[in-house]
Amino acid sequence: MESWLAVVDVECRHIVQKKKKNKIMAFRELGCWRVTLPLFRLSEPTLIRLADGIAAAPCHRTVSEGLRALTEYTSAARAWGSWGPADLCHMEQRCAALGITVPALPRHLDLQAFVLPWLLHLGLVAPVSDKILRDREEQVRRAPARGKRFRPLLPEAPALKTALRALGVAVEGPLHHGLSDAEGAARVLHVLYERCGAPFLAAIEAALCGGGATYQLPLPLAGAASSQD
Repeated sequence: MESWLAVVDVECRHIVQKKKKNKIMAFRELGCWRVTLPLFRLSEPTLIRLADGIAAAPCHRTVSEGLRALTEYTSAARAWGSWGPADLCHMEQRCAALGITVPALPRHLDLQAFVLPWLLHLGLVAPVSDKILRDREEQVRRAPARGKRFRPLLPEAPALKTALRALGVAVEGPLHHGLSDAEGAARVLHVLYERCGAPFLAAIEAALCGGGATYQLPLPLAGAASSQD
């Protein structure tokens, strides 16, 4: 039975508030692609342009209308994914600043963190040195006193363009464009499925069901990796 994952890219723009003399991250556009399982086929691209802090053009929607369109687009999806956690953070922070409700989207999947162990297994990403990890641990230890938050300790997660090139996928379309960035993230999933097959699909299924750690390889592939060392 087919199901699908919505891959979304949230693009923002900096807007300077003259009276407060600071910058805010306002919505610019939302790019969406459908990735149909189990074969990871890409379809139904959608671009939602938003008039947030700028004069509206005919192609723009209000923020509320745009988020409503995103909710409708993802309503039948098992989850929505983005390259890294920033898209979800931007959405939550901007909605809070505007005093509007965060859209009721399905489960969120950090695709950058999810694909990292697979890229490591294929030898496409170099593990981080022990020194960098020790420095990171020290930063995390001091973070509460400085009022900062840090992501979990992981090897260096690649930028989307880096992951595409490592997989031999041509970078098409402009960077930092909602539709092309969402397509790039979706293509990373498609190529990893072509290379890794059933174990990669099983890991996606487990992540979509909320089971297990999304940063670990499934046992068959992890065992194969250790037997080759």
